[in-house]
Amino acid sequence: MEEVLAAESSLRTGPPSTYADKVFENDMNIAIRLTEKAYENCLFREALKNGFYDLQAARDEYRLSCGSGGMNHDLILKFMDVQTRLIEPICPQFAEHVWRELLKKEGSVVKAGWPTSDEPDLVLKGANKYLQDSIILMRKLLQKQLSVPRRLPRKVLK
Repeated sequence: MEEVLAAESSLRTGPPSTYADKVFENDMNIAIRLTEKAYENCLFREALKNGFYDLQAARDEYRLSCGSGGMNHDLILKFMDVQTRLIEPICPQFAEHVWRELLKKEGSVVKAGWPTSDEPDLVLKGANKYLQDSIILMRKLLQKQLSVPRRLPRKVLK
């Protein structure tokens, strides 16, 4: 988070508009809903998986998907806000540090409440999974093609 905030000027400004922006925002909405459900059922390991690890993986995928265009400033700040609130029940001291020192928010993260989310778009989630699986398959096929030595045609002896 400190590195991203230090390089804040390199982030793309304006409203989230690209496919990668929409997928990342949808992944945040899914993480919020799944983490809330896990906490309600006292499944703390699942809550940590959804609210931290899966959200980190979504951010990493977003960074790769954005490429040279850069990540959206507003979405990255929303990500930091959401992730801080989601892990607060498990890591309250860390969440308070991030809330006050890095995000420069007033008050306590405990009193900030649960993050709001839009209804997750499961069709977008499925479409992105298909796209990511296709990319992985294409890379494997390309790597296989590049690693196989080419056979030279045999000369016919007369």
